[in-house]
Amino acid sequence: SRMNGESYEKYKAMVRAYIKTNGSAKRKNVAECCRINLRQAGDIIEKMLKDGEIAQIGNRRWAIYKLAWPINNI
Repeated sequence: SRMNGESYEKYKAMVRAYIKTNGSAKRKNVAECCRINLRQAGDIIEKMLKDGEIAQIGNRRWAIYKLAWPINNI
């Protein structure tokens, strides 16, 4: 199931807010803060990485994500 643009924007804002508050996020954190499963969280992360919204540090299970650029208008 592909998410529509509207829900992606909503999730993206939630992930950005989570990372702003906590400094970084793991896939599990994305799933929890958006109340979605790990596969959907992976989809969100993949799209945010592709869009240059977040940066990945580390690999696979140990990957954490940070905001790629500071933003003030959340």
